[in-house]
Amino acid sequence: LEFYKPTKINIASFGNYVPHVHIHVIARFSSDSFFPDSVWANPKRKSELALPEFDKFAKFLEEKLRASF
Repeated sequence: LEFYKPTKINIASFGNYVPHVHIHVIARFSSDSFFPDSVWANPKRKSELALPEFDKFAKFLEEKLRASF
């Protein structure tokens, strides 16, 4: 929440075809193509989100994790 500042977060768990469960945590933005519907729905609009590079997020996350120990 602190880094990307999404409008909301979707959490979904699936285990449809094989005997396991995996979890999706999806940051959602009011300007994304599907908002407010599921990211698996048909797109409502064209969108080009301008998000920071993943390397910047990874560094931010590493600093937060180090500070918590």
